[in-house]
Amino acid sequence: MFSTTAPLFDEQLRQRLVLTCDAAISANPDQFGPALQEVEDVLMQMMQPPNLRASDPGNAFLAAEASFERACVMLEEKGVSNPGALSLYQFYGRVKYFSEKK
Repeated sequence: MFSTTAPLFDEQLRQRLVLTCDAAISANPDQFGPALQEVEDVLMQMMQPPNLRASDPGNAFLAAEASFERACVMLEEKGVSNPGALSLYQFYGRVKYFSEKK
């Protein structure tokens, strides 16, 4: 359910806590509303927005593109021709297949 890498796990945990707070506030707004709203506000401030600066190597879009390219190279090494032209389902199906085959 949660990633085991620390930063991603922390982010997922914060998101889950925000959703839990939101559900509790909606269910009992008079009883829990003010206190949970304050917790939710703090958690929202702690969430990191994706890095979109073009010059930064940690840019979310550049990282996703590089990851896709690495997966394409891996698939080509395994004999899949032109993996970039596969549909989304075909691509992830082949990545999953070769990942499990190790």
